[in-house]
Amino acid sequence: MTLAKDFTSVDEGTEELKRRFRDKRVFIVLDDVDHASQLTALAAKLDWLGPGSRIIITTRNRVVLQVPQVKWTYEVVEMNEDHALQLFCKHAFRQGSPMAKLSALAKGIVETTGGLPLALEVIGSFLSGKSETIWESTLEKLRAIPYAEVQDKLRISYEALDHQRKQIFLDIACLFTGEDKNIPSYMWKDCNFFPEGGIDILLLMSLIKIVPDNKLWMHDQLKDLGQEIVRKENYGQPGKRSRLWYYEEARDELDNSELFVEQGTENVLAIHLDFRVGSEDSCFTEEQFRKLSKLSFLRLHCTALEGDFDGCLSNLRWLSLH
Repeated sequence: MTLAKDFTSVDEGTEELKRRFRDKRVFIVLDDVDHASQLTALAAKLDWLGPGSRIIITTRNRVVLQVPQVKWTYEVVEMNEDHALQLFCKHAFRQGSPMAKLSALAKGIVETTGGLPLALEVIGSFLSGKSETIWESTLEKLRAIPYAEVQDKLRISYEALDHQRKQIFLDIACLFTGEDKNIPSYMWKDCNFFPEGGIDILLLMSLIKIVPDNKLWMHDQLKDLGQEIVRKENYGQPGKRSRLWYYEEARDELDNSELFVEQGTENVLAIHLDFRVGSEDSCFTEEQFRKLSKLSFLRLHCTALEGDFDGCLSNLRWLSLH
């Protein structure tokens, strides 16, 4: 069952779930829970579920599972060497075993990934069809990266992209995961990013997927990688980054408009402002946007605008108002 509806509060969503599932025997998957508050909101009390119901929780933060409602835990172990090599070869060679001349390199690369399926898929896809020299340099880079630094291993594939494809990757990571791929393609085309070829390359390199309803999907660790790349543009001053998608950061920068105008306008390409209904301080004027000469993306959710925007945001390619 799909709840195709946006809720204005956590309580409203929780009540809707209870209304639909009360006293029914259900199987629920809570995927990628990263805060205990999420689990509390959805499963603090289970007496409204029917007998025999089961809830499975996936998380990268085991602290989330330290609550009384959790009865059993299971930590997914690394893939064994044979299965890891088989998965890698599926993407690197489009078959279940390595080519003879690249066999030693393939096994060496698999060892450096620690049996992580995502890294095996992304790195294997990147190396597909590449020369032996590229294979050797990739193995050398991987061996120089600490065993646990997954993002650094994945970044090797990102660094192989050209400028336009990097921008599409970062846009998806920060702004467009879950969107119909055709919608941002209009903006990318107008920015001369050539989205048809760019998306095909990202798909071939296993950096994104297209899921049902033509929606863009990116693995959480790849999304984390893209967002961290943008944060590293300037850790201390979000206004000097290319993309602002956390509404607290965007709001703080726009509220401090004089500093923002002085320091950040030449860098900011995209802003996402998403406020809860009835939130305070969610009204902005044209003066806070007028100096954003390179802004090409602006998404406003539950945000009011005041003033005369004529001649403002001349470089805008995407405007979404909700």
